[in-house]
Amino acid sequence: MVLALPGWGQTPFPLPFSTLGEKVSEAVQSEGVDVGYVRLDGRNLFLVSAPKLTTDQPWQLRSRPIKERTSAIELNLQQFKQTGFELDSLTVTYQFLNGLPVIYGNETLLLTVTKQDANLYGVEPEDRAETLVAIVAQALKNAVEERQPEFLRQQARIGLLLALGTLGLSGLVWVGQRYLSQQERILTHQEQALKITMETLKAERDERDPLTILENEGEDKITGDSSQITSLVAMAQTTAENRRLYSINEIKRRVLQLVQFLIWGGSFYGIVGLFPQTRFLQLALRSAVRIPLQLLSIAIATYLLIRIIAILISRLLWELEDSRLLSPEASKRLILRISTFSQVLKRISAIMLTLTGILLGLATLGLPIGPILAGAGIFGLAISFASQSVIKDAINGILILLEDQYGVGDVIEVGSLAGLVETMDLRITQLRDAEGCLITIPNGEIRAVKNRSKEWSRVDLNIPVPYDANLTEMMGLLETVALRMRQDLQWQGLILEAPQLMGVEDFSDRGVVLKVWIKTQPLKQWDVAREYRRRVKTAFDQRGIVIPIPQQALWVKSLPTAVPSTLES
Repeated sequence: MVLALPGWGQTPFPLPFSTLGEKVSEAVQSEGVDVGYVRLDGRNLFLVSAPKLTTDQPWQLRSRPIKERTSAIELNLQQFKQTGFELDSLTVTYQFLNGLPVIYGNETLLLTVTKQDANLYGVEPEDRAETLVAIVAQALKNAVEERQPEFLRQQARIGLLLALGTLGLSGLVWVGQRYLSQQERILTHQEQALKITMETLKAERDERDPLTILENEGEDKITGDSSQITSLVAMAQTTAENRRLYSINEIKRRVLQLVQFLIWGGSFYGIVGLFPQTRFLQLALRSAVRIPLQLLSIAIATYLLIRIIAILISRLLWELEDSRLLSPEASKRLILRISTFSQVLKRISAIMLTLTGILLGLATLGLPIGPILAGAGIFGLAISFASQSVIKDAINGILILLEDQYGVGDVIEVGSLAGLVETMDLRITQLRDAEGCLITIPNGEIRAVKNRSKEWSRVDLNIPVPYDANLTEMMGLLETVALRMRQDLQWQGLILEAPQLMGVEDFSDRGVVLKVWIKTQPLKQWDVAREYRRRVKTAFDQRGIVIPIPQQALWVKSLPTAVPSTLES
């Protein structure tokens, strides 16, 4: 077969230079055959094959035959291209030599088509030779055309436009990054201002309870439990929304940084591909950055998924909290537990995604995942025997969460330890006691826990009164003080139910002990008890009632007078 091409500029570039879409016969894989691409001016032309060395050879040598053959064919094409042939006189033919078609260019040997080359596409060697003649002829034609001054000037104009477009897009991306950075600073300032406002309110109200988020002040204060829940949800949702927006802005900014990198990298890749003299850099870039780029893509995708899932978890929990299907008590309880669930779920999802990203990275490097997973399973089994306490802590932590025993923000007692739950995960619980000490308790060591802040709390007061006082009047006075306190605007939102005067509790060395119960908001029992004691003391002073102090009564009995005679005898 002889293929003669028309003159320069008369035909477009009709044949693709990449055969990546062509299907390789499955039978080749079992015959120990390697395949590789023949390239010219940095473009893939066609696939050729070569015998694969045996597995007992070093891995560095196993691919040498296919590399030697592709390099030899590429060298023949380069040398023929440099002969300075005219397009009008270019002829590409093939002839049979030793039963195999051999392709020539103007009587210069270029390559031999083997049966293995034909088997790649399931055709006869002669049919494959005809296809390769057309591909080689077109490749040589374009190699000459792309070195003409007119073509180079045209490509230079395209490169200039591409560079200007890159600068424009890069500028827009930079503006977007500056805008997002400014939004992040605004959100940070808002969160700091909100934090300062909350601390100021706590200082003004002498708030000792670290769980109180917001309490409305003023004449227009909405009273009752529902109003407190509404204000609590509003403040918590504002904080959560600011953090969610901050996370979204950070993700957008990272994406824009990636887009900036892709713009410059893609522009450079495209510009060097415009000219045949620099097109080899494309191949070098593909070979150099293929695996690092895949690893970088996996890392970026893992990071973005972790951040996105964290945002979705926070959003889902707040949507659940805001659901109308929940009662006020359940809604309020869920507010206290959102941070606990959010931290645990975010950590679990981050660990799972990170492990998945590591496995994908290992697969990208060509390492077998199956043996790694099997080894990890055996290693995990060995670790499980060596760290049974850690597994016990994790299981108990899961049960604590599922059973809602306590959460971040609760005040609990575990044995002789007590404090505010500051941090909780599947392994440990950290408490902050009244002296400010941080107490770390493994979850596996928690057998029984006393929760002082779940759903509601209670003031339990034992008030002594003098023995000579009228108990009916004293009980009425204590009840009146409690009821008036509940009607006070400052305290009615903290007292959930009418106070209960339980009656006489004990007879002690201080007097008759009367018991009073007041049901309050969680962790408000101490504030209510302090205020109630102050009001009781004021009421006693106004009525001249003295709070009894410990006292004892001594009974002295005299001995009977002795009879003298009896004594003398």
